[in-house]
This record gives sequence, C-alpha cells and structure tokens, in this order.
Amino acid sequence: MFFKHLKRLVSRQAPEKQLLDQSTNPSLPIVQRAEDQPAVLTERTKRPLGVTILAVIHFVSAILAGLAGVLLTMSVVIGLYRGPNWMVAAAIALGFYALVIGLIYMAMGLGLWRLRNWARILESILCGLGVVIGFIALIAAAQLHESTYLTLMRIIGLGINLWVFIYLNTRHVRDAFHGRTAALPAKSDQPSATGDHGRFQLAVVGGLFLLLLTFGIMAGIKSMGGNAVQPNGPSERSNVLVSSDRQSQITLPRGWTAAHDLNDEAELQAADKFNQLFIVVLTDSKKDVPGMALEKHSDITRNHLLKQLTDAQVTGPTSVIVNGKSAVQYEIRGWRRNIDGTDVAITCLHTTVETANNYYQIIAWSSQSHFEQQRSTLVAVINSFRAIEAATTGGEL
Repeated sequence: MFFKHLKRLVSRQAPEKQLLDQSTNPSLPIVQRAEDQPAVLTERTKRPLGVTILAVIHFVSAILAGLAGVLLTMSVVIGLYRGPNWMVAAAIALGFYALVIGLIYMAMGLGLWRLRNWARILESILCGLGVVIGFIALIAAAQLHESTYLTLMRIIGLGINLWVFIYLNTRHVRDAFHGRTAALPAKSDQPSATGDHGRFQLAVVGGLFLLLLTFGIMAGIKSMGGNAVQPNGPSERSNVLVSSDRQSQITLPRGWTAAHDLNDEAELQAADKFNQLFIVVLTDSKKDVPGMALEKHSDITRNHLLKQLTDAQVTGPTSVIVNGKSAVQYEIRGWRRNIDGTDVAITCLHTTVETANNYYQIIAWSSQSHFEQQRSTLVAVINSFRAIEAATTGGEL
C-alpha cells in the first residue's frame, strides 16, 4: 500500500520535473502547457493595396512603352518614317529608349508586386526626384506664362509623386517589404478598419489619376484646336512688345516672350519656346527704296529668305489686311540649317505690310510638324501687328 501511494506522488511531480530539466538542459525539447501559449496568432505578410495599385500601373506603363518602342522602330525599318539621316537615327534611338523604359517599368512592377525592398527604395528615389523636378518645372512654367491646363497637370503630377514617396516610407509599408508578420487581433464583434483603410487608399490614388487624365484630355483638345481663342484677338493676359526703333509693335499671347537671338537685323523678335513658335519684324524706310511697290519689296525680301532654305516650296501670293493695312503674304516650306549643323524642316508665313513711311517684313515660322496645329496662333500674332511711327507722323498711321 505504501508503494502504491509513492508511485502516485511521483507521477504527479513528473511534469514539473520535466519543465525544470528543460530550463537547465537546453538539449531537451521544449514543452509548454496550454495556458503558456501566446494569445495572438500571426499571418503571412500581405501586399498593401497601394503597392498593388502601383505595381499594376507599372505593368500598364511597361506595355504602353514597349508598344510605342516597337511601333516607332518598325515604322523606320519598313520605311513609313522618312527624313534626314540624323532624324532617322534619332527615331531608332528613341524607339530603343522606349523599349528600355518598358523593361525598367516591368522590372519595377515585378519588384513591387513581390515586395522586394530594392523596388521600394528605387521608387522612392524616383518619386523624390519627380517632386524636385516638378517644383522646378512649376517655377519655370510661371515665368513662361504656361497654360492653366498644363500647370494643373504639373501640380497633380507633383502631388502624386509626393503621395507615393510618403506612402512607400510609412511604417506598415516598410514592414511589408521587410517581410515582417503582422499580429492578428483577437476576434471581436467590432468591424475592422483594415478594409476601410484600403478602400480609402484606392479612392485617393484613383481620384488623383482621374484628375490627371481629365486635365490631360482637356489640354489635348485645347492643343488640337490650335489655341482657338487666339484668332479672335489676344487674351487679357497678353503683352505688347514694341520694336527697338519704336516704329511698330505686336501683341504677344500668353506663353510668348521677347527674343534677342533670332535675327541680328530684326527690330522686333519674339518666341513661344515651349511650342517652338517664332516671329521677327524687319523695317525698311521708303526713303531708302524710293518708288518701290509693295509687291516688288515682297519679291526682294522673299527671295533673300529663300536663299537661306533648301528644297523650298512657295505658295502664294495672298493679299491680306493686317490691322487695317494692305499686305502680301506667302507660305514657304523648306529645310533650314541650324548653327550646330543639323537641318530642320520649317514652314513660315512671309508677310509684307505697307504704311505711309515704311515697309515691314513679318516672318513667322514653326516646324513643319507643328505648323498646321499652330497656324491660327501665328496668324493671330501677325494680325496683331501695329505700325506706330510716332516719331515721324506724330501719331499712329
């Protein structure tokens, strides 16, 4: 009977002895009682919703860039794109550049999708640079009087870059990229805020990109319309530019500024460098060319211009009225040699205006690829020309 009670006592003390041995001998397996188990569970690291959206955007951008690169390269290979050798080489280089950008976008998308930390760091760096460049571009746009649509697009783009930079450096996103597990809260009847947080992220990102797309479409429509408000006259934000001899002036639309390097003999020079639009005005006193008719002056000055072009084609003449004054206008297409030795295809409007004391040669031009789109703007600037000649006549002619 004594041995039976002793056996029961030993069996009761055995688990406590086992636990004691585990603390002193690490080679023994660790066994924990049920009440010693942690009260929370863990789950596998999940990709945040914002990261998923960024990865999908990179995938779409990669596809678009790749298609653009293939189409541009193939258009040169099969002969659809023609031009000088340097332009063909530039088109091929641009096509390969688009393909490389597409591959980079795809790699970035895969990195974000698989929660690779290098992708998060690289995306943060690019977005940080985007914020700095976007801020500088906004300052430059203010100096150039850029259109409201483009300015708003720049602001939205800057905001998206800033949001992505901050988002990728938040704690829960960093933890996800480092593979840290998240503790599961105990079950409760209260609704979880995780779903609401994800939907809020989706709404913010989607709203920003919808705004960017909307303003992009509006800017595209405005651009295709060739700035349709200009033919009816200058806008309220236009500026008047007076020639160096105080004999004439033109009204510059928004985005145009005075220039000083277009023509050494011109009394008036202006440009819209963003849209690559240019105009110069040269003055000839009638005292220097006595008895010369308007058409004759137009022929002489036009032929001088043609000598500076190759493969020139002339359309005209067309009799026009510029601010109440008789004028003759020609449209000229040709190739012009730049200072760096490259050739560029341009189209210009050569207009000769006659007043009581002077002949004015107005030359407005743009690249051939942009001319038809910007024709109405150039015509509006030409029509804004006004002869002053106050020093000779005591008032405007």
